[in-house]
Amino acid sequence: EEADRNVLAPQDAPAFFTAMGHLIAGEYDEVLALRPKKGQPIPNALRQILAQAHLAKGGALQAGAQSDPDIEQRERKLSDAIEQYKKAQEVQEHFWPAYHGWGRALAQR
Repeated sequence: EEADRNVLAPQDAPAFFTAMGHLIAGEYDEVLALRPKKGQPIPNALRQILAQAHLAKGGALQAGAQSDPDIEQRERKLSDAIEQYKKAQEVQEHFWPAYHGWGRALAQR
């Protein structure tokens, strides 16, 4: 059963390769737009890519906060980064890089 979970189903291939292309290009919002509507299951092949996109978007927000001299903007960016890390966990349970980013963002506050 575990092996079946990691196999790319033919019907999921177009979304998987589209998402992977956007992820590689750094187009995180485009990847996240491919997430199925609320209530619909997320294909297993897409879960890891969606989690990676949330992680990368959180990292970009966190990096932007680090160099922002405006305290309010910095706090908003860190809050947004934490939200992205939470979403990564929702998509892919036990996704440890999201916990790591989340902890770094909290420490940055």
